[in-house]
Amino acid sequence: ILPQANTERRKKPFGAPVGEWLEAAVPTYLTNSKLVADGVLTQAGVQEVIDCRGRDPRRFDEQAWALVMLEVWYRIFIRQDLEVKPMEINRPAMSGLQVP
Repeated sequence: ILPQANTERRKKPFGAPVGEWLEAAVPTYLTNSKLVADGVLTQAGVQEVIDCRGRDPRRFDEQAWALVMLEVWYRIFIRQDLEVKPMEINRPAMSGLQVP
């Protein structure tokens, strides 16, 4: 079914647009961190991660992603002040599925 050139070529990696996601998430969650407000993390430590963006983008992506996920988890499960709504699936291919 597939052309031979496609079946014999090497796999090509692709990455998720983590940098783009972080552009919105860092100001939303880390600039006004509840982890810092509650004394779990220091503002200096969080700011160090934010400031490393220009110097070391790969380190920034990894550390900022981890901090944002920790912040979201903390707000949902510890402080319980971040409301999470279930996603609504509305696709023709899934029209026969029952979503609880």
